[in-house]
Amino acid sequence: MKLDHHQQGTDKAKRRAMGNQLVSSVKVVIRPIDYYLAEVPEFKLKVSLGQTQFLKVALCQHAEGDVVVKVLSHEDPSLLLEAYKRELEAFAKMTAGNVSIAAFRIAEIRPNFAYLVRQYVRFSLYDRLLTRPFLTHIEKCWLVYQVFKCMAWCHEKGIQHGDLKLENVMVTSSLWVVIADFSTYKPVSLPEVSFVFV
Repeated sequence: MKLDHHQQGTDKAKRRAMGNQLVSSVKVVIRPIDYYLAEVPEFKLKVSLGQTQFLKVALCQHAEGDVVVKVLSHEDPSLLLEAYKRELEAFAKMTAGNVSIAAFRIAEIRPNFAYLVRQYVRFSLYDRLLTRPFLTHIEKCWLVYQVFKCMAWCHEKGIQHGDLKLENVMVTSSLWVVIADFSTYKPVSLPEVSFVFV
């Protein structure tokens, strides 16, 4: 059935109005990370590592050493974050014995923000590949071997990373690999209908 131009325009206006209502119904306030860290004084801000509108990342000083703190700001109390917190706690417990995984060891929810804490490793594999002295061939092979072994361990446990890339592979000064920032909520495969072959 074909719509006339007037009806098509009315439908578009309705969709635009509905979208505007949805966007304006949630209050968005952009605040710096130190605003949120003021409520958790055990973490002293050293430097911001980046931010988006909702997620802020910082290097912080803690009694046990430097840590990465990720803060999710949320002004909407209807967000159901408890289920995610339970998943992160279960993941941390499951991977506690694996020194090659930097799981979030602390996950806390506050009225207007949630924060996650994991160990800090100075270099990602991306950084290390660009830093002198450059890695030798055998050192690169050693790093790749460690990534494969860690991923094999994860898959044996039914864990998928979800966002494996150079920035999430951390490398210590002794060339030990630590995999960080698991995104287990992401799908591990795409549906067949997503692919278009020409």
